[in-house]
Amino acid sequence: MIEQPLRAWSYSRLDGYETCPRKYWHQSVAKDVVDEQGEQQIFGTEAHKAFKMYFKLGQALPLHLRQYEQYLKPIAAAPGDKICEQQIALNADFQQVEWYAKDVYLRVISDLTQHNKKSAVIWDWKFGKPKEGFDQLKLTAAVTFLIGPEIERITMAYFWAKTKTVSPKVMLRAEAPTFWAEIQPRVQKFQDAYVANEWPPKPNYLCKGFCPVTSCQYWEKRRAR
Repeated sequence: MIEQPLRAWSYSRLDGYETCPRKYWHQSVAKDVVDEQGEQQIFGTEAHKAFKMYFKLGQALPLHLRQYEQYLKPIAAAPGDKICEQQIALNADFQQVEWYAKDVYLRVISDLTQHNKKSAVIWDWKFGKPKEGFDQLKLTAAVTFLIGPEIERITMAYFWAKTKTVSPKVMLRAEAPTFWAEIQPRVQKFQDAYVANEWPPKPNYLCKGFCPVTSCQYWEKRRAR
């Protein structure tokens, strides 16, 4: 068990901290810088909303997004309950609480969850370049096992809009404890940063003009194409 004080976390917050603690501090602690959305982020936000309306209300996709309907239609037709943008929050005892509860410790959200008896499918729409790794969906799946005791098998799936491909992976209930053990040291470092108030910069590709923290010693002006 992580010692107090506990800070609420999510995969995006953990990933942001691990990418660069200094950038995370400015954006999520001091909140003195804001990332400007590029075309890809704006498109992704718009598409997420359209996909939600497609599954939740059966609303037709906008014309420029109809290229994805052939991939979404079979998902919509699959048996079982479908929950759009399901939000799950847990306290430090891993008991479910309200999203903005005072004792919230962990938050996860899925773009679409399909639930059919003892199995589920968790979808995440992605609008950037395909990447390796399933930790984000593994966290959502592990939390889903906690609140859904009848679920024994979860298929995690990333839909990559750019390439119109799907990356699936199965997680069984018996595998969840291993995932919790693997992610715990990472969460501990995140918590320790708040206790020590230490946020060192971590040079990476964002330093080439893509980071909003222009005061950092590693920041460089973006090169003109």
